[in-house]
Amino acid sequence: MKVMLYFSVFLVPLMLAGCSISGSDRRWTEDVQLDDGRMIQVKREVAFVESNAIGGGAYNAVETSSSIEFTGDLSTVRTWRESLMALVLYFDKSTQEWVVVATTTSCEVWSKRNKPRPMYWEFRLRQGGWQETPLSPKSIGLEANLLHRYLSALKVKHISVEERKRLETDALMGSEFRKILPETEINCMGGP
Repeated sequence: MKVMLYFSVFLVPLMLAGCSISGSDRRWTEDVQLDDGRMIQVKREVAFVESNAIGGGAYNAVETSSSIEFTGDLSTVRTWRESLMALVLYFDKSTQEWVVVATTTSCEVWSKRNKPRPMYWEFRLRQGGWQETPLSPKSIGLEANLLHRYLSALKVKHISVEERKRLETDALMGSEFRKILPETEINCMGGP
């Protein structure tokens, strides 16, 4: 009995002081410039769990849900939903498919989702549903055109292309988040 009391009174608060975990969500509309120059507007929702060591050196955010809903003339296009960080949205004219390329900052998510190299997942809208496919050569080299720096609360509810670029100018942001690269460095235990 004394051991349980000691554990609950002293050790649990001490363990909890080592890191903090909180959930956040964001909702906004966004202008997206497609690779063919067209501009469309989508509705975005993202929920994620943030964790941070007390010293601040071990911050991580992991998407628990993310969606891209098409609007206007494209409102009949099926909504994309995954627990990943969406980076690129485009329409592949050669296959007549909408495509989303996404990534993660979580080694756990990467490991659970078969450790792709590079660290991207591609989804194509086929036969009425979004299907995960291997990363296509068409996607490699594309610049990110979706907001993925939403960790701080968004000051506006509509993100223009200019606002997205302003929010994502941080020099510390890795190149693998700015552009779909043919190779990405993966710093996960058990990663090749």
